[in-house]
Amino acid sequence: VMISPKSDPPVCKIVDYGKLKYQMDRKKKENLKKTKVNELKEVKMSYKIDTHDYQVRQRSAEKFLKLGSRVKAVVQFRGREQQYMNLGTDLLNKLAVDVADIGNGEKPKREGNRMIMFINPIQEKLIKSGAKDKASKKERQAAKAAKALAKQEGGEEATEAAADAGAGAEKPDAAEEA
Repeated sequence: VMISPKSDPPVCKIVDYGKLKYQMDRKKKENLKKTKVNELKEVKMSYKIDTHDYQVRQRSAEKFLKLGSRVKAVVQFRGREQQYMNLGTDLLNKLAVDVADIGNGEKPKREGNRMIMFINPIQEKLIKSGAKDKASKKERQAAKAAKALAKQEGGEEATEAAADAGAGAEKPDAAEEA
């Protein structure tokens, strides 16, 4: 095997070809594991979307961006609605402004009866999922344990105590009030 063919004199090494091929395959697999697959999530809406529905789409887009996925925002038009493409552009620009702190929106493009805009996540704003998930998991486990304890004792007082214990995990002042 040639180690450095351009040096003077060229450097060669005698090795087991099967072992060399195995090491090269292993390096290739490790490099593939290190690369992150860039997912593309889609958020669909109409140009005449209501405020609450818009907020739901905005929150889901923010969630996708925080997790590191690209978001494809789509405004679909049907029939005569295609006259109002400017309203779709305004809606997509509004979404880009609303998620500007965690994502960069591109210019909206028209593709047939749809307006499309891609929003890319800002790398510094991504969530490190480990810390947040552990805290919420502990809270759920504490509430579950309190419910199980109440079920074993079987009384209404135990149920109330479990509810207080569950509330106490979130707010320490709640136990003092009871």
